Amino acid sequence: MTGGEEKKLALPDNAFRELKEGEKYVPIMTDGDSPREDTPYAVILGFLFGAVFTVAASYMPLKIGQGVTSDTPIAAIAVGLAALLARKHALGENMMMQCTGSTGSMVNSGVIFVIPAMFILNLPVTWLDIVWTVIIGGFLGIFYAIILRDYFVVHMHGRYPFPGSVATTEILVSGGNSGSAGLKILLSSAVYGGILDFCTNTFAWWNEVFTTRVTGWGKWLADKHKMLLSIDAEASVVAIGYLTGFRYALIIACGSFFGWLFIIPLISYFAPGLTAPVGNVAKTVGQMSPEEIFRNYVRYIGIGALAMSGIIGVIKMGRY
Repeated sequence: MTGGEEKKLALPDNAFRELKEGEKYVPIMTDGDSPREDTPYAVILGFLFGAVFTVAASYMPLKIGQGVTSDTPIAAIAVGLAALLARKHALGENMMMQCTGSTGSMVNSGVIFVIPAMFILNLPVTWLDIVWTVIIGGFLGIFYAIILRDYFVVHMHGRYPFPGSVATTEILVSGGNSGSAGLKILLSSAVYGGILDFCTNTFAWWNEVFTTRVTGWGKWLADKHKMLLSIDAEASVVAIGYLTGFRYALIIACGSFFGWLFIIPLISYFAPGLTAPVGNVAKTVGQMSPEEIFRNYVRYIGIGALAMSGIIGVIKMGRY
């Protein structure tokens, strides 16, 4: 980046919207710039943050089946460190640091979704299977990123919100103006979330998951009609919803409502006519709780929906 970096650290007006006919998007860092990027400072810290945040980014997907990549917190830390160490024109280094650090969590995403699916299907899983999954998934990710880059970056410019990427971009760009503000926000959020989860998991001052069973009518609906609604109030889950954005968080929530308030009661409706277990289970549907019906039947519908949406997405990309 040239000496006028501070004046250029503002995203163009068309950064997050569709381009008009003949309109071009000019990024902050252009081909003519020569910023500091792959310095030992950026690469070493990128690898260090990648090792730490890859473990952290694996927790939520394994717990709730949804998570975020580690590029956003790494970007905030990179911006904060650059301000504390008084590193000028550090946009390229910050970008390299978050790209290097977030790569591990991206590769790990394939493991935390594929390996549990193998266990769900009762397939034998060895350490060698996990290692090869990581290696092959990493190479496939690189190849697909090369192939699909033009589609997502050029043809889909402004059409997909990419909430996580938007947050990361805003943090990196604001680093030239807000100093260590990004690091302060990250640290304060971690403290508040840590206190909240500590009170829940250690002292059990309140339940982490609230269900409609807390009321008499809610317990009756769960026992009689297998209709149950639960809300996970863990700080990390709330944060994921915030990063995902209202629109997509609402879509995910609607899918959960549909499963718990319609599909599970519908399956339970046919329970009186079933005298033997269906599938690889030991209980009949009538003997199961709503949670057991979800684990043994409904969650497979969600997995199929995810797989089908991926197939439809690939087919739509073929138009470009």
